[in-house]
Amino acid sequence: MKTVYYFGAGASANAIPTIDGLKIGLLEFNEILKQYLTKNLDELDPRIFEYKDDLSLLVKINQKIIFDSNWHQTFDTLARKYYLQNKYGDYDNLKIALSVYFLYVQFFLPNNFIDAESSHTTNVDKRYDSLFATILKKDEGNNIRINNNISIITWNYDLQIELALYNYDPQLVNKIKIKYNIHPNRGSFDNFDELESSCFSVVKLNGNAFLDLGHLSSKTNTIYDVLLAKVKDEEFLDFSYFLGECLTHLSFVKGFSKNDDKTFLRYFNFSWEKPQDDVNCYLTKNKITEQAQKIMENTENLIIVGYSFPDFNFDMDKEVFSKSKIKKIVIQDNNPDEIEKRLIELLPQKRSKQTKDNIFPVIEKIQPGNYFPSFW
Repeated sequence: MKTVYYFGAGASANAIPTIDGLKIGLLEFNEILKQYLTKNLDELDPRIFEYKDDLSLLVKINQKIIFDSNWHQTFDTLARKYYLQNKYGDYDNLKIALSVYFLYVQFFLPNNFIDAESSHTTNVDKRYDSLFATILKKDEGNNIRINNNISIITWNYDLQIELALYNYDPQLVNKIKIKYNIHPNRGSFDNFDELESSCFSVVKLNGNAFLDLGHLSSKTNTIYDVLLAKVKDEEFLDFSYFLGECLTHLSFVKGFSKNDDKTFLRYFNFSWEKPQDDVNCYLTKNKITEQAQKIMENTENLIIVGYSFPDFNFDMDKEVFSKSKIKKIVIQDNNPDEIEKRLIELLPQKRSKQTKDNIFPVIEKIQPGNYFPSFW
């Protein structure tokens, strides 16, 4: 009996701001960055001085994204506008701004970042922790594995899943992605062999807002790994160090000071992007979407958390659900009735041979709790 979790932004809401909160969060983050343009540099990580021009550029990018977003409901709709108008420079800058902000917010707890010496751990929604505490297990060789009758399809481009797994199985983020079949990853970036739908896997339909800048070198570690080691070894992360490390990595991005590498942006794709477009889309995006469809085809139980089935994702949602044979659905959302209406539009129509009436899965609607529901 296969169970699939279908995640939207609400599944990470206890760690990552959603909709209006995301804009406010980026604005607050940018105000902090602006302070570091004028702080006494003798007290800061020396890399902030070395890459001060890059910091200034990041601040300007954020300011433009925040200003342009005033006329749009979400950053996703702003991205859609940039895409339709062929404003690929702004499109890339939006991805850069969100990637840096997501890096920041996942290492600094909300309302606990003004003091640069604040102690903290990584910021992970505890519901992911509850989920993996339940479905992780040890095999006969004492290795951590995961139940094969579970999979995740998610629209979220954060690293909440990887960071939650890291707490149980600490290793390089790229190795976590490969071990637990989280796609796209280094192995499936440009060449994807179809997975068995019976195994555990995570399909990220929007990819990852993930500063992985090692594709042009032999480096497998990322800035996430550098910061995770700092948190683990010293039990706190100084914001000045965080910013210096972040600027060092950004210096290799096209438009910043040193290099011309935008490979990491290819991880981060919205639903409308295709590999043949003029945007930086990873080559196997279509195949990974097909994998999501195959997973759904073999799914009996579906758990939807914090996803509203927005219009601009509708075509891909329709594709993912096109061959589904779901028997039971749990909708965990503040407005489950609206989610149910949208979902019915997506599900393949099945009719009773006797009555000719449409047959729908059993649907259970619940308000969000402290952890993701589970049954298998």
